This record gives sequence, structure tokens and C-alpha cells, in this order.
Amino acid sequence: MDFHVRIDAPRAGIRRFVLFIAVPIAMVLVTAFVARAMGKDDDLSWIASGQKVSATSFHTVLNDIQGRLDTLENAPAPQVNLPVFCAATATLYDGGPGGYRMASLHCQDMNDAQGCGGASSAHMCTAQELLHTVMTMGDAAIQTEGWYSTGVFSINAAQSSSPIQDCGGWQSNSSMQAGPDWASGTPQWSTCNNKHSILCCK
Repeated sequence: MDFHVRIDAPRAGIRRFVLFIAVPIAMVLVTAFVARAMGKDDDLSWIASGQKVSATSFHTVLNDIQGRLDTLENAPAPQVNLPVFCAATATLYDGGPGGYRMASLHCQDMNDAQGCGGASSAHMCTAQELLHTVMTMGDAAIQTEGWYSTGVFSINAAQSSSPIQDCGGWQSNSSMQAGPDWASGTPQWSTCNNKHSILCCK
């Protein structure tokens, strides 16, 4: 006696198989072949049309891909080395030293910001860099009051006529504008007609 078993797969099931199994496998195959070809000085002849690929070769490629993925997964997070405070300028400036670039050039002047060593990477500190400095080096790392940049516009509730906006991009010495001023270990603000050192980081 013969038994015949017939299984009718619904169309929805076939679509799910193609979408979730067949397509990913095809993508892995293509990626593996291309990756291996790229590892052979861009020689694509080994995957020429009609050429057979052994199961051993294919298994080797898959293992190589898995190894690379494991390496990426276990790799440590990249370390971000933020600049830290290096000096405050000896010269005091109002809020108009000539813009962001000119403010940073004062930090590169050995005679003005000696603690930065005349480094071309020295620049006017940002809020993030000052916070990074005190969080990693301690609150005493910044002893001098001075200007720093935030790139942020804000309104002082106590004196709404003086918007705090890096003294108009460090181009204003008006008492009607204000800029961020680090003092006593905390962020403050000061009207742009006042004179302070420029806090420098590198």
C-alpha cells in the first residue's frame, strides 16, 4: 500500500519564507562572495558565472565573516579625547575681541596665553570642554574668571534686555548684550562691556 502526503503551503507562508529566510541568505551569500573577492586584490574571476563554489570554501567565508563581526562586537568603545583648559589670557578683553576666530588666536599667542605653549590647536574654550576639565581634573583646575563660548542664545530673566549670545559672536562690547563667563568654578554671565580673560583649551 502506498501513502502519498501532500502539503499545501499558503501563499502568505511562502511570502514570509522568501522575505525572512531566502532573501537574508541571498544577501549573506553575495556579501561573503564580494568580501572574499575584495580580499583577493579585487580579483572577481573566482566568482565567474557558472563556476562552482565548494561547501568548504563557502563555510570558510562564513566563518571569516562571523569572526569579523565578533571582533567588531567586542571592540572597546572609541575614546574621545576632549580638549581641556590650558590657560587664561593675561590680557583682559571686552566682548568684542574680533569674533570666534580672533578670540582663539589670542589663545595661540605664547605671550598672551603662555600655559597653552603657543599651540596651534589652542582655542577659546567651550562649555563642554570646561565641564570636561573640572570633571576629570577637579574644580580647582580653573582658577581664573574668563569668557568662554557656548554657541547658544539665551535670555537672562533678571535682565531680559541683555541676551546672552557669546556677545554677538564675540564682536560686541555693548552693555546691552551678554556673554558666558566662568567664575568661582561655575558658569556665569557678564555684560559685554566688562573685561575678562579668555579661557583657552587645547
